[in-house]
Amino acid sequence: MLHREIALSWLPYSLSFVALLFTLAFAPFATFGADSGASPATKVESEVMWYTTMALDDSSVLVAKFKERFPAVNVKLFRANNSKLLERLLTESRAKTAIADVISAGGLPIGVLKDRGLLTKYVSPEAAAFPAGAKDPDGYWTDIYVNTFNLVYNTTMVSAKDVPKTYEALLDPKWKEKMGIDDSDYEWFGNILQFMGEEKGLDYMRKLAAQKPTMRAGHSLIATLVAAGEFALYPDGYPRRVEVLRERGARTVDWVWLEPAIAELHPTAIMASAPHPTAARVFADYMLSAEGQELIGMRFGRVPSRKGIKLKYTRMGIEGRNIHWSNPALMAKHGARYAELFQSIFSKSTQ
Repeated sequence: MLHREIALSWLPYSLSFVALLFTLAFAPFATFGADSGASPATKVESEVMWYTTMALDDSSVLVAKFKERFPAVNVKLFRANNSKLLERLLTESRAKTAIADVISAGGLPIGVLKDRGLLTKYVSPEAAAFPAGAKDPDGYWTDIYVNTFNLVYNTTMVSAKDVPKTYEALLDPKWKEKMGIDDSDYEWFGNILQFMGEEKGLDYMRKLAAQKPTMRAGHSLIATLVAAGEFALYPDGYPRRVEVLRERGARTVDWVWLEPAIAELHPTAIMASAPHPTAARVFADYMLSAEGQELIGMRFGRVPSRKGIKLKYTRMGIEGRNIHWSNPALMAKHGARYAELFQSIFSKSTQ
């Protein structure tokens, strides 16, 4: 049976979510729904149910803009964090209850849903405008926006010439006990192991842990603490958090690219059991369209995955950068192991 004690706090991927992943490997499961190979019906259904992890301030705006384009389609919205959303979908599937049409969530939950056969193949006509790393090679999902992990630093504690420009530069002894790291950034950890190679990556992480970073929970919190001077460096930071702080007047915090930069995905997909499959396609197409993506880039201040979209924070753009795209299938397969390794390595740094 699925764990009933899944934490309700925000992820990326908390220990409670990792417990869920371990449980999935042993839980009895029946797939409800199948791939729809039929062509979309001419008539679009009058409603669509959207399950998302997108903040309500943003998701409600996207729904309103969609309604301007398609006034006959009513969008119902359920918003939750990654663990709650995944738990709800798996519970509904076991009960053979078809509610959700469109899913927009973190890459790891999308990878689990695909692995369980709960998504239907749908390659949107908009997908041609997206880079290869932003779409499933099997056609089950397309990414709507990314967070990149980059180096956040305090501008008064770190001079311009001393700002680390590479991952290896973080191992300089002068940064010992001067870093903050998010205490559940398993996706950041796992992707570094992927692009460095597991053996080299684990060696790197052990050396980084030997720098005695302080482990804290939450990207917004740690960025704020860097601005306040509690940490000089924050190697797994989200640039958007810093841009918002600087927009509000904080000049003691800034960020630089560390490449390859890890792109943390937020894909959208259609449920195999979707009660409103045609409306689901129309809504997914809108999120992936130039108009929908510009909302994400300009209004929400995020980094849409579609090429050629204007951004509110221009230096966050990924085009022309060396990007390592996180792979939902690999995260679903290895996420629990990455979490164990992360905790075993970095828990020692606090002792």
